[in-house]
Amino acid sequence: MMEQETMNTSTKQLEKNKETIATPPPTKERESNMELLRVVCMLLVLIVHADYLSLGGPTPADCHSSQGESFIKIAVYSLSTVCVNCFVLLSGWYGIRPKLRRFCDLLSQVLFICGLSLCGYLALSHSRPDLEDIKSLLLLTDDLWFVRSYIVLYLFAPALNAFSSWASKRQFALTLTGLFLAQTLFGWQQVVVAWFDGGYSPLSLMLLYLLAQYIRRYGRRLSRISAWQYALAYGGLTLTGALINFASLYYGIGEGMAWLSYISPIVILNSVALLLFFTRLSFRSRWVNWVASSCFAVYLLHCTRHVLDVYCDTVRGFYGDGQLWGIAVMIVGVYVVAVLVDKVRMRVFKFIVESLKFKD
Repeated sequence: MMEQETMNTSTKQLEKNKETIATPPPTKERESNMELLRVVCMLLVLIVHADYLSLGGPTPADCHSSQGESFIKIAVYSLSTVCVNCFVLLSGWYGIRPKLRRFCDLLSQVLFICGLSLCGYLALSHSRPDLEDIKSLLLLTDDLWFVRSYIVLYLFAPALNAFSSWASKRQFALTLTGLFLAQTLFGWQQVVVAWFDGGYSPLSLMLLYLLAQYIRRYGRRLSRISAWQYALAYGGLTLTGALINFASLYYGIGEGMAWLSYISPIVILNSVALLLFFTRLSFRSRWVNWVASSCFAVYLLHCTRHVLDVYCDTVRGFYGDGQLWGIAVMIVGVYVVAVLVDKVRMRVFKFIVESLKFKD
């Protein structure tokens, strides 16, 4: 009788495993394909901030007077606006396992990188810190919105992981469908409620996290699609988003920017397409993993209070002089400096942890 029960349990477990997407079990050293996506996401963040944030989005008048330039700006934004969604999808793909040491590591990265970046700005500008500068380091201002939302996601991760584990496929699908519909209806074209905040809220990040977990658990059919097909989908959705956004501005239909917001269905689908493209790759690179482990510092370094203004002003200067190569060099320079600075921070943090004999 006990043997029969054991066999039934094993059969159910095998059936459940078959529904999971065909990916290798997690190993201590992650494959570099997904780490490369992490690196690319931070590069796209720099591009987004060099495009719309620095230069401003085209107006309806711009779309009539400078059609080519306006469309290129929109296309670049459409290409790169998947950065935040993909970064969160990666967290859901692997699953966040909150630990005190990891949380302290995250906080140390924020304080070290942002503090150093702010001190560098104050020294070079011969300025003195004020109360707002201190508040920004404590995440009490509008700066670094992603850090605050990600911390909430991090703290909620155990509950999200538990839901992913016990919910049936049908329950999971219905929950995701309902929540994404609510986000689209109440927070996209017509902002009825502020809960979703255009994709800047922790709630929107949680939906992306769960979406990645659902795809990894039940997206077995998606693993049959080749990398080039996902690349084609990414390119097609990028072009579609750019064309719709341009047309909506040109003809004055609806909210133009909404088509390329983080919660736009086109942007979410495009983010998933890019994620799945990288899942179809398979390689290991020590250097890619080395850079990926510090790439979040890229966001922190250039988005710190005052420093983001300097970044945007520098982009405007290069763009005004027609020196696009200068923008490219600056983007690469910011990336390299951020990674190298974070490697110093990691050594310092490791020394402190080992000195205190800290354990989770």
